[in-house]
Amino acid sequence: MDSRAASQYREAPPSSPAGALLGLGGIYFMLFLAYSLWRATLHNNAVENFGLGGDHIGYLFSLNYLPGVFCFLIGMVATRLQLYRLVVSSCTLLSAGLVLASLAHGFPGLAAGALLVALGFTVFYTTASALCLASGPDNAVASALGRMKSLGPLSGLAAAVVIIWVFAPEQAREVISALGSTDSVDSVRLALQLFAEQPRIDFEKLDTLLVIMAFLLILAGLLFGRTLAQRAEGGSYGRLRIRRELAVYYALNFLAGCRSAIFQAFALFVMVKEFHLPVHATAALVLAGNICSFLGYRCIGRAVVRFQCRAVLTVIYFLVMCNFLGFWFVLGWSGFGPGGTLLALCGLFLIDSLLFGVSVVTDSYLRITGEFSSYVGDIGAGMTCFSIAAVVMSMIGGALWGPLQHNAFLLGAVVCVLAMIAGRGLHSRTAAAPAM
Repeated sequence: MDSRAASQYREAPPSSPAGALLGLGGIYFMLFLAYSLWRATLHNNAVENFGLGGDHIGYLFSLNYLPGVFCFLIGMVATRLQLYRLVVSSCTLLSAGLVLASLAHGFPGLAAGALLVALGFTVFYTTASALCLASGPDNAVASALGRMKSLGPLSGLAAAVVIIWVFAPEQAREVISALGSTDSVDSVRLALQLFAEQPRIDFEKLDTLLVIMAFLLILAGLLFGRTLAQRAEGGSYGRLRIRRELAVYYALNFLAGCRSAIFQAFALFVMVKEFHLPVHATAALVLAGNICSFLGYRCIGRAVVRFQCRAVLTVIYFLVMCNFLGFWFVLGWSGFGPGGTLLALCGLFLIDSLLFGVSVVTDSYLRITGEFSSYVGDIGAGMTCFSIAAVVMSMIGGALWGPLQHNAFLLGAVVCVLAMIAGRGLHSRTAAAPAM
């Protein structure tokens, strides 16, 4: 293939999108499942198995954000590798991290495993988004993105089921028995209490589970890569170039990182610290939030197909702004009483989870203004902006919580206003009919 033909190949989307998207969805779910299992058991593993203290745990969790800050460099790697090879590489990196963590005997080995897992996850998330953009049909690429990204929260639910099934099978049977009782209120309460009880982690089982997930993930990645290689799908789509026409995209990713950091830092913190949200209620709320996110991603994808990106983004951030104002109003007004206030805050938490998938709008916008040859670099640069904003805003929010207290939620409303203003710079396009 000469250089001109290779350039044309990189500038055109794959010829058989259906098979690519189906395989990508399976890999997406499996990798997110492995990552969710790793994150859900990491704290217990670090404390009980390795005897680590708070300082080491802080360093361990900070490694999860490090690859995201340098995510823009993936664009340079993607100039040499086709997307399906990057998918296989990310599966290999994450699997190697799981195996290394299962074989570790101290903090250095566990930290190295955590870094490899985070690196593999970051590379995969960026590459999968680019591959979905390149493979999806023009009139339904946002819907394809929404369906794919909705598998993330779905895998979180699956990880909870796997943990209960592997580490607490008797507890799972008690939950099923409780749900089958005649008294519906008492049965649900008992099921929540049983589910919220922290299952005792058998670390031999955990190491075996991590190795099995690593093996299955590598196997699935190799099968996916072989399938795309035989079909000659998945161009390189890599370039590291900050482009002026994507300034709005970078700004929106930065503001999305600010919004995410503010909400995650304060929402559950307030409900647990000030209103003493029980552990079982916290577990149920997080699970319900995953279900809302699963539905939200898909609904947002369909909305972008039917309407313009700018309109959908404006509506989302207007609702999120109202949500932040709702937190501020409910916390500052004592008319509800403690129980009513907590119930209202839980409802607002679920609304935010439903509206979390704004990345479907911003990433699908690249299909309108981006170039096929720079998808990975563009998404990587956007993810870098998101990660930097999340880290910086978390530190700023923590410093301002003391003097601002509940008024800190107004910062989130201000971020949403800025996002709506920035979103006016999104190019409009003719609305496409949703795919049937």
